[in-house]
Amino acid sequence: MVWGSLGSIIFEVHKTPNKGSFIRKHRFDYARITTFQKPKVQYLRENLEEIEFEMRFYFYSGIDPLMESKKLLDEARKKEPLTLMVGDNVIGRFVIEEVEETYKITDNKGNLIDMGVKVRLLEYV
Repeated sequence: MVWGSLGSIIFEVHKTPNKGSFIRKHRFDYARITTFQKPKVQYLRENLEEIEFEMRFYFYSGIDPLMESKKLLDEARKKEPLTLMVGDNVIGRFVIEEVEETYKITDNKGNLIDMGVKVRLLEYV
């Protein structure tokens, strides 16, 4: 498993990155110019980078899934940029745009053992 951090939140990437669980989007805008012949395009700008991935909060890794999820939502509500690191690599500074929680495993008393949290981040410049 690959470990990372978003600000003070430590997480495990839920699936192996080569299976589409960590997606970086780079988009570029072009204007379409209509002419009598074939249309032309003109470069306008590069859009903000977007990243989507699923974090894993697993109780047996020493992480309280509900506490970590609460910290993540608290960070999102602050509306401040956070540094994203995966492994030893600093990816950049991002704001949290969306959080989606999935309860994966509970014990026989309903206590949460394993939680997947999909996040969508937007580059902060």
